[in-house]
Amino acid sequence: GLPAGLQSTVFTFSNVCIQSTLNSFGTAAVAGSSAALNYEFFAYFPVVAFGQAAVTFSSQNFGAGQYDRCRKIFRQTMLLSLVCAEVMGLGFVFGKELFVRFFTAEADVAEFAYIRMCTLLPFYFLVPLYEVGGAALRGIGHSLAPAVLTVLGMAIGIGAILAVITLGDAGRAQVKSEMARLGIDRVWLTASEGQTLRHGDAQLLSSALGASATEQVYAPVEARAGRSEESCVLVGCSREYMDMMGTSVLRGRDLYAAEWQPGARSVLLGAGLA
Repeated sequence: GLPAGLQSTVFTFSNVCIQSTLNSFGTAAVAGSSAALNYEFFAYFPVVAFGQAAVTFSSQNFGAGQYDRCRKIFRQTMLLSLVCAEVMGLGFVFGKELFVRFFTAEADVAEFAYIRMCTLLPFYFLVPLYEVGGAALRGIGHSLAPAVLTVLGMAIGIGAILAVITLGDAGRAQVKSEMARLGIDRVWLTASEGQTLRHGDAQLLSSALGASATEQVYAPVEARAGRSEESCVLVGCSREYMDMMGTSVLRGRDLYAAEWQPGARSVLLGAGLA
């Protein structure tokens, strides 16, 4: 009826707000989020199925005056959906590298997919609380309450997103103002000890600052010369960095992405890496 339609409308509007914000982080973020979203659907659909079971059997038993059965149905569908959602969510998180590989082989896209999966899927046990709970209420004739609660929750979520966007715009303006005051046009960022800035981080910085940003290549690889093989660290800069600095390669060639990805195998030819 009307409450359920209102609830679906609010969901759609909130998704538009989230997607528009996500688009500002660049194509890699959008692609990575889309890849992770597929596994959210896998964890969500069983919850919807239990919700449909709850509304169907609750309405039948409520009409027959079997109120004890209504409570039993609610407890069983809620428990089963909680277990199912959490087991599937954690399973996708622990196997994220395998599952994301079905959709992309690009490291920066996969990194964004990992972020979304690790942020959302461990908390999918919260989904049945409103999905099955709302279904059970609709089954006994209280369709307005879950719709109002959903609208209220979405309003809070959208407000939080708008607040984050506003804070981001204010931070960007402050950084640009400070750079102009100091008379500089470049900023070097160093990660904390044991951490590295990746291509996805550079894209986020570029989007946040409204300026070009790139990362330094720092990857452990396996180097082989003849029959000997050693682990080493490949350090260099990206093509984007050279473009920003106005430099070029005098001799040799750029390394392909597959050659500098962590764990890649490279061959030493004399003193050069090929």
